[in-house]
Amino acid sequence: MRWILPFAALVSLSCNKVQTPLQVETLQAIALNVDDVDPKSLVPTPSKLDFAVGESIDISLTGLFPYNRISVLNKGITWASADTSLVTIDSEGIARARTPGSTVLSVRYRDAYETIPVTIREAAPMQIILLPKTSVVAIPSQLGVLQTKEFSIDTFALLTNGNLSSIAADVSWEISDPSGLELISESKFLAKRPGEYELLARYGNLRAKHRVVLTAIPLAVARLELTGSNFVIRYGDRLALPVRAVMNDGQIVTNLSQANFLSSNNGISVSGGEIVAGNLGKHWVKVSLGGQEITVPITVRDADVTAIVITPGAIPLSLGQRLSLTAVATFSNGETLNITTAMTTSVTNTSIATVNGPELTAVANGSSSLNVSYKGYTQSALINVGNATLRALDIRPASFTLSAGETATYQVFGLYTNGTETNITNLVTTRGLLTSKADVLSAGILTAKVEGTTKLSSTYLDPITGQNLTTNVPITILPAYLQSLVFEPPVSSKALGRAEEFRVKGRYSDTTEVDITNLVNITVDVTSAGLSYCASVARTNSNKIRVTGLTLGSQKIICQSL
Repeated sequence: MRWILPFAALVSLSCNKVQTPLQVETLQAIALNVDDVDPKSLVPTPSKLDFAVGESIDISLTGLFPYNRISVLNKGITWASADTSLVTIDSEGIARARTPGSTVLSVRYRDAYETIPVTIREAAPMQIILLPKTSVVAIPSQLGVLQTKEFSIDTFALLTNGNLSSIAADVSWEISDPSGLELISESKFLAKRPGEYELLARYGNLRAKHRVVLTAIPLAVARLELTGSNFVIRYGDRLALPVRAVMNDGQIVTNLSQANFLSSNNGISVSGGEIVAGNLGKHWVKVSLGGQEITVPITVRDADVTAIVITPGAIPLSLGQRLSLTAVATFSNGETLNITTAMTTSVTNTSIATVNGPELTAVANGSSSLNVSYKGYTQSALINVGNATLRALDIRPASFTLSAGETATYQVFGLYTNGTETNITNLVTTRGLLTSKADVLSAGILTAKVEGTTKLSSTYLDPITGQNLTTNVPITILPAYLQSLVFEPPVSSKALGRAEEFRVKGRYSDTTEVDITNLVNITVDVTSAGLSYCASVARTNSNKIRVTGLTLGSQKIICQSL
């Protein structure tokens, strides 16, 4: 697939006995249709306009020629409006009403001239718009009794100018069954009984139907609530389940025998509506009922911490590196607990490293000690900080969108653990993952080849750490685009009666040339200074353009891509 963008190529023809070099320039194409005979009069249809703001009317034009010849005219016509603030008309004869009032349109074809009286009315409503298209309303209950619910329908009139006008105060409604659905006020209704209803909206001579579906909200669990806080239980004790259900009609239910229970581990369980503590530590019980869920945090006390295991145990860091620690405490009853989010951390030398919770950051070369404490127990680990190391590669820009044949530059940066970066474009190995679509011919330069998608990949083997780092960014390659038009063979001056045929080729961004003679528009300019009609220009059956010199003079051939 190729893109053909608008271009215009201009060719000047000089028709004389001696051929002279061809002049070529680029400008906007000007189409001109010339007839040989002036019409006696013009007949526009319709002959007068009466329409509303926002409406459009397509006016056709017929010419009455000598010898009773009648012809529909569609080229070489000049339309004009006496007051474009009221009505506009385009080159195709389409009139558009803008504001109310009266004026005239005029039409000229060669030396013939005619006017059309115009009356523009205020924008008029042409359709009722009801939003939403269908009203679906759920009626709630309270303590088992069905209630009512108000809802509204946005009511508008679509005007001829495309605007929406609120007509809620002026619309009358008919309801298929008023016993279940009631009109309260302007476009506001009261849903009383489940069912399907039909509304008919009336506004002047306009009508619109609206479907309403009323449903009853079934009794369901709205939410689960905790009936207390800070749930602490000793080993072996029982705790009444501190959860209640609030129904969507406001009822409170404390009997949760139909609920499902999930414990964080075997150290806690639920039996007969009570929580049973089997082991010391922090636990949770997840309660689920009717699609709702709540978690009950439980702490089982009286356990001593006998050990804390820090991961990693030995902590070698590079300058600027961040490391997330984990810690697990072992209790006197043999239980273990991940204390990563609950532990207290510190370092003995903050000029070497800092710590915030489980996050450890290397600040300078050297050694320090990390202390992790939980419930009166402290465990230490040695920290050794070395020089900054390369941690990642970064290609910039982060993505490419190119047309086939285009090139782009890129850079590859090495990102270090201390937050610094270095341009290593010339040190990395960079290539297109699909070299048939894009390729890297030299460091820092990417060339798009054919339409499609691929990736630009960079790889670097760090000689210090031995780590092989790789990254890539996406490449989107669009079709080659049209850059210029050329004639083949080049069009030259013509002697009287002589003809020459040529084609038009498009030159694309990927350096290809394609015959697009059948995809261009050919016109001539014979009205500019120094130009006159001196040669005929026509398409041949073999998809070529034929130029034939008719008389002495110069004219310009305009070639424009469609």
